[in-house]
Amino acid sequence: SIYCLFYWLRRERLLLSGLVEGLIVAWILVQFDVDKICIEVLQPFIKQYELTTSHFYFTLGFIGFISGCIYQIHK
Repeated sequence: SIYCLFYWLRRERLLLSGLVEGLIVAWILVQFDVDKICIEVLQPFIKQYELTTSHFYFTLGFIGFISGCIYQIHK
């Protein structure tokens, strides 16, 4: 299950566990078309580039990576 994967990643203290968790969360949200909603909301503010699902994955992966780093620092 996903909970077991999260637990294993946290227990092993992998620095990239936040990245993996962010990508898993992104994948789950894409299944419910949340990425399309976010892109539709943010696109008017970013007129130079066309936002895609890849940007959504990258953003959530990056947020997960940063949260994993903060978790490791404050542990």
